[in-house]
Amino acid sequence: MAVDREEREHHLTPSGWVTGMTKGMFTATIAGSVPDDRVLTLVWKMVQKSRYEPESRLVVETWRGSISDEELAELRAKFPPPFDPKDE
Repeated sequence: MAVDREEREHHLTPSGWVTGMTKGMFTATIAGSVPDDRVLTLVWKMVQKSRYEPESRLVVETWRGSISDEELAELRAKFPPPFDPKDE
């Protein structure tokens, strides 16, 4: 059983990043809207299995629209992610 867990959904749009749903082990789930113009959805996840272990963090792609790799790379370069890029 984990001692801490959190997930944050992030949607990339042509205007930048929009935070979606956030849920944590010790906080209420906060529902966020899904933008109609999103091109990518990533979920940042953090788990700490015990108080003696460091947090484990990762980013999972959960949705991708019909955008080319080049267009996506341009948007990602223009708008840095709202999480530590080392987590990807």
